[in-house]
Amino acid sequence: TLSEHEILEQTSILLLAGQDTTANTIGFGLLELARNIDLQDQLRAEIHSCLGDGDIAVYENMPLLNAFIKETLRMYPAVSLSDKVAVQDHILPLSQPITTSSGKHITEIPIMKGQTVYLATGQYQRSNQRWGADAHKFKPSRWIDDRLAHKEDGVGGYANLMSFHGGSRICLGWRFALLEMQVFISELVGKFEFSLPADDHSRTVCRYALTLQPTLRNGEKGALVALKRVM
Repeated sequence: TLSEHEILEQTSILLLAGQDTTANTIGFGLLELARNIDLQDQLRAEIHSCLGDGDIAVYENMPLLNAFIKETLRMYPAVSLSDKVAVQDHILPLSQPITTSSGKHITEIPIMKGQTVYLATGQYQRSNQRWGADAHKFKPSRWIDDRLAHKEDGVGGYANLMSFHGGSRICLGWRFALLEMQVFISELVGKFEFSLPADDHSRTVCRYALTLQPTLRNGEKGALVALKRVM
């Protein structure tokens, strides 16, 4: 049981880790829907046909909604770069050998206790070796057409994604975050249309500032302000 002091000390972390990350992920997802009206219409049709009593089981049984969320998490992991400190010596095997500039082939990397290991989640989740030649394209259909059904060599605690990390260090609120995205996206897309000005399809870019954030090209915030339009 946490004391009142401990709860107060953790409040800022909870707000940062559980609020901005989910909000920005949803924002990136809505941006992709604004860029793909056909996908948006298909998702809206599924939402209207499935939602009724708001039961959680309904959200779990919406294939396009969950494929859309997985693809958003894949393309826009909130923590796209992180670091860990090794607590013991270890040998890290490589699934794909590395050839150095001298021509040497490396199949494993020794890690010493106390060394910092950087996890490039964003790069892993857009790797052609892992996700195919279209890894840099936003395609929720990849989660529905069984292309990933037999990928058993992945890492991460959810859908072979590292967005929530995995193992003993998995995000404690990952399941709640998924439910938040399911609910908010269903409510927003079910009631609103999202579009971009015809000449403004590249105004929003990804910026890494501890977390992945949608910004204008000059680095300022407010990139997603003009996306929403009442149906």
